[in-house]
Amino acid sequence: MFSIWICSQPAADKRNTITRFSLTEENVVGEAEYKLKEYDLLEIVMVCLGGKEGDENYTGLIRLLDKLTSPDCKSEELRELLQNEYNIKLTTEINREVLDMCNISYGIYEWGVLDGEARGEARGETRGRENTLVENIRGLMKNLGLSFDEALKALGLPEKDYSKYKKLVLG
Repeated sequence: MFSIWICSQPAADKRNTITRFSLTEENVVGEAEYKLKEYDLLEIVMVCLGGKEGDENYTGLIRLLDKLTSPDCKSEELRELLQNEYNIKLTTEINREVLDMCNISYGIYEWGVLDGEARGEARGETRGRENTLVENIRGLMKNLGLSFDEALKALGLPEKDYSKYKKLVLG
């Protein structure tokens, strides 16, 4: 059995690598002997992306997966890449899957893999907090009859953010 991990933003020293891990036998308590085929049933393959054109090892599978998972993925560019550089015939099904991959890569981007750098806080988390605050502001205004400014003060939001939330709450 294989478990394949694709890491889109690995540490710099791991970029453009493919590493295979397998199980080994180690007797912790007592002595038991097992044949390799009895325990070596799992291999993990870690494919670390994150390189750039011209980087060493930024070729083949690594380059293809990096392009497929890129937040800048454009379906037409990807189709051209698959056809011209990887000689993959584009059937209707593959065209549909290319579009799905572009949507997946956009989802990866939205959840925090931004501009080639991992961020401490995912973009999706920020949006989630903003959406919660917007709902809380609306609830305070509706249920307690507070003005917009009063609702923001009640939530302890800084005045510098008022204009941002005004657009989100009041349109």
